[in-house]
Amino acid sequence: MSSVFFILPGKPVGQGRPRMRTVKTKDGRSFASAYDPAKSRNYKSLVQDIAARALEDVGGQILSGPCSVHIHAKAAWPRSQWRKRTPRPLSWWTGKPDIDNIAKAILDAMSGVVYLDDTQVCRLSVEKTRPPQGEPDCVRVSVFEVGDGDLS
Repeated sequence: MSSVFFILPGKPVGQGRPRMRTVKTKDGRSFASAYDPAKSRNYKSLVQDIAARALEDVGGQILSGPCSVHIHAKAAWPRSQWRKRTPRPLSWWTGKPDIDNIAKAILDAMSGVVYLDDTQVCRLSVEKTRPPQGEPDCVRVSVFEVGDGDLS
């Protein structure tokens, strides 16, 4: 079974809502076209670059079977909430972006890079935490190819 692990530096970014624009053709007709917001597009590009490098480090073979994905998003404590005497410990993070949007952005970005299509993801685990005070923002991603023996 193959596996890929990588860390995305920086604050987690969720998948943004699709934006719409009207496009006019040369013959005067117009139609609506949907596109990804720039922030989501840039984040997906970062995920693809780092995931491709991580895949190369472990052999470079795109996963073709069922996959299990674990995503751990960490958002650092804001400086305004730091404490001198008792530094902030690890705790759950309930702020934006939503956990499902974080997962959607990362899963979509890994399609065609780590695995053939995100329909291969059969098990998904996502966490949002605030790391202990002083640790930076990051997202840890683990992808494992699973088999029928892994069913529980």
